[in-house]
Amino acid sequence: LGARLVHTYRANLEQIGRLALAYGFDAYVVYQPNGLLDLNNPFIKDAADYAKSSEYLLVASMQAAVRTAIAQGELHMVDLSQERPAYVDLAHYSDTGNKALATSILQGMSRGALRVFRPGSAPEP
Repeated sequence: LGARLVHTYRANLEQIGRLALAYGFDAYVVYQPNGLLDLNNPFIKDAADYAKSSEYLLVASMQAAVRTAIAQGELHMVDLSQERPAYVDLAHYSDTGNKALATSILQGMSRGALRVFRPGSAPEP
């Protein structure tokens, strides 16, 4: 499933890149945290048992495939999946969590640390 997810993300990124070229905008794509994988998420009951569950292991394996593809430059995305925002439920960020992620993204853009995606090219530093 991880390889299929990477393939789907790659196809989506190509489409985003084509739109960016056609309409003249820079595209920044961020891989965000997943509350289902944050064992400190207060909405996860009994984190030790949950970490052994087939559901957790499946989602964790898919995330590992995506993070590896990002690290190897196969997916032109910025990996913020290890950030730990606050949640309002198992998967959705609270206002505080949204602000924290937005701040990370804005700081990365301001420093030039986020990569601009253009189809058929390597991500810019």
